[in-house]
Amino acid sequence: MTTLAQKYVERGIPDNRHAEIDPFADEMSRRVHATVLRDMRDAPITEQAERFVFSRCPTDIVKNLIATRQVDHATMMEITRPPCQPCWLEFPVDAGHEDSSTVTLGVYVMQTQVMRRHELPREGTLLAYVMDLGLGYAPSLFGALVVPKMPVGTTHEPSWVDVLFWPDTKRLQDAIPHFIQDAIDAMFLLCIPRAAELRPHVPSARLQRRRAATGKKPLIEYKYVDLKIGAAQPRRSQNSNGHSDLTSASRESPRLHHVIGHVRTYRKDRETPKLTFVPDFWRGDATRGVVIHTHNVKEKSA
Repeated sequence: MTTLAQKYVERGIPDNRHAEIDPFADEMSRRVHATVLRDMRDAPITEQAERFVFSRCPTDIVKNLIATRQVDHATMMEITRPPCQPCWLEFPVDAGHEDSSTVTLGVYVMQTQVMRRHELPREGTLLAYVMDLGLGYAPSLFGALVVPKMPVGTTHEPSWVDVLFWPDTKRLQDAIPHFIQDAIDAMFLLCIPRAAELRPHVPSARLQRRRAATGKKPLIEYKYVDLKIGAAQPRRSQNSNGHSDLTSASRESPRLHHVIGHVRTYRKDRETPKLTFVPDFWRGDATRGVVIHTHNVKEKSA
């Protein structure tokens, strides 16, 4: 599967349609473009953006959850934050055209310090948006926003928004809340309880042993992860011998891997469940191998 992330890393461009009008906006778009490319391609493995690919628009899934009263908007805004730092969210969007199914949106998310004019630095979240129209053009970075540090709270819209650059200023006021909500909905789905199905793509055991015998580090192991939204978190599976099947996420496996952030629910001895966000972290020994994940996000029924 070729993702928008792969296309953008290979041949993405900043959107410079507004350059003649605002040179400052053009410079900001180039800076954000360089930042996103670095964090998706050039940064060390443990600093690269984790990628999450949705098969459906997250907003459609969240609307269904709210309509069926499985969650309310206030709770969602109170607990939603990036599952890791930085991260890349990718999903199809309805652009209101007949060929809208081919439109893919990518959102780069990073919590950061914001320097605002005549004010002290404050904590904020950078949202950079990349669009692929599916018409053979290079994916384009077309806008970036800075909003309050997530979670943004129970207000319907963030209390402040900085627009770094945006091509279509005429409809900007109406468009921004929708773009922000798309990103929040995607991150919310990644924070709630979910189940992961691993599909490993690993080098042969003989090749790994040969590299170890010659003093070389093991080759990086890639795993494709299907996150099923709303499903219970599975325990380690049992193999045919009745023993636990050790994955990269188990305590016994020492390979370096990324544990993404998630919301943990505490119910024991409580009338009202307590929600606590567990931040992302890396664990394991890189000298024994590195496991990289590409996350495909699906609904429970998928």
